[in-house]
Amino acid sequence: MSTNAPHALPVDVPRTAAPTLDHERLKVYQHALQFHALAITLVPQRGLRTLRDQLERASLGVVLCIAEGAGRTSGADKRRF
Repeated sequence: MSTNAPHALPVDVPRTAAPTLDHERLKVYQHALQFHALAITLVPQRGLRTLRDQLERASLGVVLCIAEGAGRTSGADKRRF
């Protein structure tokens, strides 16, 4: 991979940059991301394709729901998440 690619990070920018969005600061969001990464490695890519797909979609749904709930501003909206 070329370092001049438009999607490549500059050399001086660390890949573990500080969180910038509200939901990225939440520990539960960080744990959900770690769980999602673990969940997609639990089931092999071959065989059990349906189980892997369902587990991947469910774990990603948790991550997305946390992010969506953190973006809500009113008290009533926050209680729904």
